[in-house]
Amino acid sequence: MSLYHYTTSVNVTSALANLVITRATLMPSDLGIQQLEEKNLARNQRKAMETASVTELLAILSAKQKRSVEIASEKGASSWLNALPIARHGFALHKSAFRDAICLRYGWQPTLLPSHCICGSIYTVEHAMNCPSGGFPSIRHNEVRDLTSAFLSESANGEVGARLDVAAQNFCGKDHQTAYFDVRIFNPFAQSYANSSMSKCYRKHELDKKREYEERVREIKHGSFSPLVFSTAGGMGPIATTVYKRIASLIADKRQEPYSTTLFWLRCKLSISLLRSTIMCLRGTRSFHSHSQHHSIALACAEAKVH
Repeated sequence: MSLYHYTTSVNVTSALANLVITRATLMPSDLGIQQLEEKNLARNQRKAMETASVTELLAILSAKQKRSVEIASEKGASSWLNALPIARHGFALHKSAFRDAICLRYGWQPTLLPSHCICGSIYTVEHAMNCPSGGFPSIRHNEVRDLTSAFLSESANGEVGARLDVAAQNFCGKDHQTAYFDVRIFNPFAQSYANSSMSKCYRKHELDKKREYEERVREIKHGSFSPLVFSTAGGMGPIATTVYKRIASLIADKRQEPYSTTLFWLRCKLSISLLRSTIMCLRGTRSFHSHSQHHSIALACAEAKVH
């Protein structure tokens, strides 16, 4: 690879090097075009080499490893790794959470997990992502819902809905139509998705949400509906991708920030939020005991004979 980079550098700069050697006083008019062509050629060669390397690597991986690579390669799934772990921006993870995140990313078994869940099932990563005990899947869902609502509140008068997760006015322009959104998060490592590509998984969940809500939103609320489907790894479906690009555009215009920077920031916030809630599902304490309501302190002490 180092030889390839050296050869590429020589090819791109050879025209300039010849001008220096010959002590030319004028630069040819087509020099910029020549360099651009060399750069494009080098870029295409590098992409071809990388594609061949990936194909060769995938051929020797197991089905589970291939699935992990596919999920990790999704747009947004690596945002949390690309960002510096700065706590004041909400991008930091503590050491054990980072280790768990790496294990979940590559399908490795996290260490020191309990053998059984309080529901009686054998405790596996797949079970931890789906078990309703402790309410962690609902908390995971609500984290993304609240974050999306916060983004929309800044850009398009968004609010948390009672039935549908989020509603926003003027999302698609000044047409006074209300846009409705509903969040769904699924575990791509579940056995039920083992034989389905990620694109098919997203499509399935988007269609499920549309069957459930789209007609009612259109006929009764006279609005538009968009399902926001995420994987626990941080990827998102095609419709969600379009929606968050629109949100990034609105926020960028309002804050006078570059669109590309705003979109990366938004993806990173979503990625970190999904990652933390996923680790919470894995490590959070599940309990059968519900929290009692706080009635009169005096009554509670008298009835419980607390002295």
